[in-house]
Amino acid sequence: MSTDDQTELLKLLWGAAEPGRRGPKPRMSVGQIVAAGITVADRDGLDAVSMQRVAAEVGRTTMSVYTYVPNKDILLDLMMDAAVGSAPVLVGDTWRERVEDWVIQVSSLFKRRPWVLLVSIHSPPLGPNQLGWFDSLVGAVAESGIRPAETFAVAQYLLGAVREWSRLHNAQVDQPEIDYAGALEKLADPERFPALSRLVAEGGVTDTDPLTLGLRRLLDGVEVRLERSEGG
Repeated sequence: MSTDDQTELLKLLWGAAEPGRRGPKPRMSVGQIVAAGITVADRDGLDAVSMQRVAAEVGRTTMSVYTYVPNKDILLDLMMDAAVGSAPVLVGDTWRERVEDWVIQVSSLFKRRPWVLLVSIHSPPLGPNQLGWFDSLVGAVAESGIRPAETFAVAQYLLGAVREWSRLHNAQVDQPEIDYAGALEKLADPERFPALSRLVAEGGVTDTDPLTLGLRRLLDGVEVRLERSEGG
């Protein structure tokens, strides 16, 4: 995305570039165009979204849509921010429970709207809704007491990990179930893949949710880091 497009995107994300402020009342708004794009994506998938389809959805010409949203890349970024909605209210008595709740809620969001994961990421979260979600995660992690730089790093890592795990999980939903442990048992030759072979032999490849288990081990590490810091 070009610098000009990034500037225009930020204006549209934060409501500073809405056209038609003077003269006759505009016949549509950026919000209506974005909502139409989300309707198409929810119904037919991300590949179905085009400026032409969105224009048809709002009953306008394609050229008129371009006067509100300059191109498809910007439209997709606007759709993604609108689609994730407002920041979640996190539930839990401890910071760890609130982080886990955030992960559950964001992974559920990706299940409801898997097309969001297919939008190309041009930068860290910048839209108001995406920043709201990220802020809630940062707040929960910060409650652990780790340093600000570590808080930011852990939050960024978790966001990326949940996105990638959800992308992989969603891709498998419509596929025949694979016995991965059985496949690895046949394919993981001990001489060529010694670590995987040992893992299979020791029963390490299970149906345990890797997202939850991986998250808990990461948070264990944060707690150990805190204990060492407090111990001097």
